[in-house]
Amino acid sequence: MVTISEANSKYVNYKEPLTYRQAMRLPDAAEWQEATDRELQQFVDLKAIIPMKEEDIPDGKTITQSKVVYKLKLLADGSLDKYKARVVAKGFTQVYGLDFTENFSPTPMIGGVRFAINTSLKELKVMSVVHF
Repeated sequence: MVTISEANSKYVNYKEPLTYRQAMRLPDAAEWQEATDRELQQFVDLKAIIPMKEEDIPDGKTITQSKVVYKLKLLADGSLDKYKARVVAKGFTQVYGLDFTENFSPTPMIGGVRFAINTSLKELKVMSVVHF
């Protein structure tokens, strides 16, 4: 059984910041800033976002708003593992017809999954399946 030592207990009731502004007011602001920078750099490296100024946004186009979600990751013994920052899109700010015209959600229906499995099994010439 893992127990939390007194030295590590300070992180157990730690309140993660809800906004960037809150994160920058904390004593550990440098760590939150580093986590935020790492997350944003990943997006830039993957070319998932393109940093631009407001005046460079094409006419008639809108930018989906986003926010940073902060989370303190702890090890099993309660000690600090890392500061984690995630940039998430505020999808609820998008307007149908203006920001997007179709919605794609690839969720398979169980009937399709069964059909695919059944077809695959027939291709492999497996005639019976044992259920455990």
